[in-house]
Amino acid sequence: MLAWLADPGYQDCTDALFDVTAAQSTPRLADLREIIAILRRTMPSGGPRRLAIVTSRPITYAVARVFQEIILRDVPLQVRVFMDRELAWEWLRPGESIPDTP
Repeated sequence: MLAWLADPGYQDCTDALFDVTAAQSTPRLADLREIIAILRRTMPSGGPRRLAIVTSRPITYAVARVFQEIILRDVPLQVRVFMDRELAWEWLRPGESIPDTP
């Protein structure tokens, strides 16, 4: 995530798709709070306002949904969680084709 925040294009980004379908672990609540603290410090200066999270495991989906709910209190970022990449992309960019992934 820190590399994402340091990317030169981050400031001009309006939306993001975060695909964690290959993740082998699930973040803890403390991890989510740390991510929110980092975003709280960086969001006022730019970056996406919409984030689609794509998961493949039910436990990761559930934890991402918790993140979706608690981030609303602290960060101006609209988050939605999906188990389907195409649906996530459609939510972010209606009518646009999803880019090919390497």
